[in-house]
Amino acid sequence: MTSRMPHSDPEIMGLVQAEAAEYLELMNAELLSIEETGAADADWSKTLRAAHSLKGTAAATGLSAVEKTMHNFESCVEAVQSGKVELDARAFDLLYRLLDGVVCEIEAACSGKRPNLEEQTPTAAELGVVFGGNLEFEDVTRRPARPTPRAGVKRASNDEAQTLRVATGKVDRLMANVEELVQVNAGGPARIQDLQHMNQLIESVCHSLGKLAARLSNESVKDQVGNLTMLKATQSKAEEAVQSSMALVSSLRAHTRTLDTLALRLQDDIRSVRMLPLGDAFAGLPRVVRDLGRQLNKRVTLELRGGDNEMDRDLLEAIKDPLIHLLRNAVAHGVESPAERRAAGKPEISRLIIAAQGYAGGLQLEVRDDGAGVDLGKVRARAAEHDLLEDAMGLSDAEALDLIFLPGLSTADVVDKVSGRGVGLDAVREVVERCGGRIAVESKQGQGTTFQLRLPINLATMRMLLVRVGQDQFAVPINSVLRILRVASEQVRQVDAGFAIEMQGRAVPVARLDHVLGLDSTAGATCRHGLVLASGPDKVALLVDAIVGEQELVMKGLGDHLCRVDKIAGAAVLATGRIVPLLNVSDIVRHFGVHKAGQLFPEDSSVTARKRRILIVDDSITTRTLERSILEAVGYLVDVATDGEDALNKLSVETFDLMLSDVQMPRMDGIALVSRVKQSERLRNMPVVLVSSLDSDDDRRRGLEAGADAYLGKGDFRQELLLMTLDRLL
Repeated sequence: MTSRMPHSDPEIMGLVQAEAAEYLELMNAELLSIEETGAADADWSKTLRAAHSLKGTAAATGLSAVEKTMHNFESCVEAVQSGKVELDARAFDLLYRLLDGVVCEIEAACSGKRPNLEEQTPTAAELGVVFGGNLEFEDVTRRPARPTPRAGVKRASNDEAQTLRVATGKVDRLMANVEELVQVNAGGPARIQDLQHMNQLIESVCHSLGKLAARLSNESVKDQVGNLTMLKATQSKAEEAVQSSMALVSSLRAHTRTLDTLALRLQDDIRSVRMLPLGDAFAGLPRVVRDLGRQLNKRVTLELRGGDNEMDRDLLEAIKDPLIHLLRNAVAHGVESPAERRAAGKPEISRLIIAAQGYAGGLQLEVRDDGAGVDLGKVRARAAEHDLLEDAMGLSDAEALDLIFLPGLSTADVVDKVSGRGVGLDAVREVVERCGGRIAVESKQGQGTTFQLRLPINLATMRMLLVRVGQDQFAVPINSVLRILRVASEQVRQVDAGFAIEMQGRAVPVARLDHVLGLDSTAGATCRHGLVLASGPDKVALLVDAIVGEQELVMKGLGDHLCRVDKIAGAAVLATGRIVPLLNVSDIVRHFGVHKAGQLFPEDSSVTARKRRILIVDDSITTRTLERSILEAVGYLVDVATDGEDALNKLSVETFDLMLSDVQMPRMDGIALVSRVKQSERLRNMPVVLVSSLDSDDDRRRGLEAGADAYLGKGDFRQELLLMTLDRLL
């Protein structure tokens, strides 16, 4: 085979690259299928046809290295077909390396940059050892990457070089809509003529009225008969002008509706041009999984379900690396070795699945494996070893499972190229949430793990919920909103330094949006609308003044000069021209509580203050004395009780505005006391605050479920926190 220089036309080479990608995708898919099902009765016709076509294309465009590589590939396949060679894992590795070598050579010829391969294209000697030394294999001479064009030689920019392969059906629909839009737009001049005619009528009416006014001012009463005739004629013209105006308005409305419909259709069609089927976009992933399995001495296959679902090209590019990381994570951590799978009664070949399913406004991707599941004991131990979380060993299974998203946590025993550095799943969550999506994980011991990604269809537009605080509006991705609710002051309880509401038996932190963003508080007591937002397993509630509505908005970045703004992800322009910031939900949830303090519901200043009576219940004389001195110093009237029974005796004969109680006490503890108080018809509306050294999540939950309105830990007891809690409840 003669060696020529590659074709120099960038447009021709771009077509070669696209055509080669098709052939290589097909050959990789066929090899994977044959490797999984066995080569005994394999049909190699599609593979050989693609290899031969690619060899011909390479010969025509001077890609001699590709031509020789495909010749070697054909020789290997023909040796297998003739029965001279039995395909094993080593033989498959060589065939895959031949295809990788083609990718490398085409990239070098088209872009001038040669990718780095872990293993180079097999030599004739390597192929001869496995496929037979009597075959005519050719050594491939690697041609240097095409040099950068000299000065004065124009080269296509990245934007110019990028292409989209579009189905003809989509182009046909786009063209049909454009033609219809042109026809509708052709009616514009006729509408203009109607408007001009109406203007002439109005001018005529104005002229007649002017003449009539002049005559009325100069003529006597006996001459008014002629003026009346003129007035009637003017009235007739005015009525004609009104009718013409109404007809024109109606016509323009219909015209506008048609244009709106066509514009929306065009928007959808143009957007669909950027959409790619997942089956095409993920075609290379089975090969990634297979090669990684070989590297780790595991047998793994990947199955794609729902490949006909489509996603925007930019979004696919954004989630490509996170998706590959999830697959690598599944092979490295989830999938067992063949021996372990045999011992567990499982097939030796592990199966990974990527399942895609559409839902309203987005796409759900699931990455599943049938491996051993996440070792939650090891996760807890590693989190404790690295001081990533206090009391990691006391976490529930769901909380422990979420630890795998913490930076720096890895359960791998050995650091290698695949795993062990604790970098990855935290970045996966960050990318998914930056794209307006959410990620969740489920795992069953011995059965496998599933990662669920809920993503928008594209990055250009998003369904947004518009909210208002004071005079400011903000946009929230609708995918991040779990629930919208009305929040009354009696639903809010104070826990430590923050507020919380109860939702499905769980305390959800709550704060006002203006406080979270550090804005001047302009909202009044109307701040009653709550948005429950989620980032991973964490949930928070934001209070706003009003829910403006839901819209699909075109999102814009903040630009290089504002590349990172705390809690703001971007901006959008409303139809009115108003610019609204887009809230960064993951930022808000992650840093929730780190904002200026403030009451959720400002008190009505017209209410006249009076001295409130507080009952302190604690068996410790030191604690009773400390709390009493704090409260009396700010004007409260205070009485004390030594335990729950003593408190009930005082409550039966006296009236108090609030009770402040310890939990651990003799005779009757604080939990039992709160329960008795809330069961009493007379006392149930009295606020109760528990102050205790028992400050775990379970302890707080027990106290709040018993009916306490706030729960403060003695470990971080502060005077200002106590007073702020009492101010809110009273």
